[in-house]
Amino acid sequence: MDAKKRVQEKAEQNKAAEIFKKKSIKSFKIWYISEKKSKVYLRQLKKNSKNIKKEYKIKLNRILVFQPPGVVLFKDAITAYYFKNITDLNKFEQIASELKTANLYFRDIDSLVLYYSGK
Repeated sequence: MDAKKRVQEKAEQNKAAEIFKKKSIKSFKIWYISEKKSKVYLRQLKKNSKNIKKEYKIKLNRILVFQPPGVVLFKDAITAYYFKNITDLNKFEQIASELKTANLYFRDIDSLVLYYSGK
């Protein structure tokens, strides 16, 4: 009985943490973006986007780098990858977990977005 209760409490805590992360992302400032027409365009992000599309055959819409409050180093930012379909999202998530280059911060399946943290 206690084990069931602990599992349920843990699930509720995880759900609350996910809701908090989703709300906090909306407050982050957009630092850089992979789209040329943007004022905060970063050429390296466009190159990364092309490499992902070419090397892994993944349909990626764009890449955004968010600056959370208090973050000053680019390596500590949150990077969002926007996909065109769920299959490519899952494929990218699997590749990223195998490469272990960044930590998955939040997974927004409804919007087809993966957020990764450099920390």
